Amino acid sequence: MHLLLLATAAEAESAGAEFAPYIAGAITASVFIISAIVLRSFRDVAHRSAGNATTAADPHH
Repeated sequence: MHLLLLATAAEAESAGAEFAPYIAGAITASVFIISAIVLRSFRDVAHRSAGNATTAADPHH
């Protein structure tokens, strides 16, 4: 009985290990995509703020 449980646990662990690289890759890709979106949002906000500041300072604009 114990041997069957150990064999089942070992098989489940090896099955989980097969997917580990894919899970790590998916997490890495998700972090990269989210970081790119957040950084682009910050860049857009910074450019918009800079554009408003120069427009407000220039009365001819």
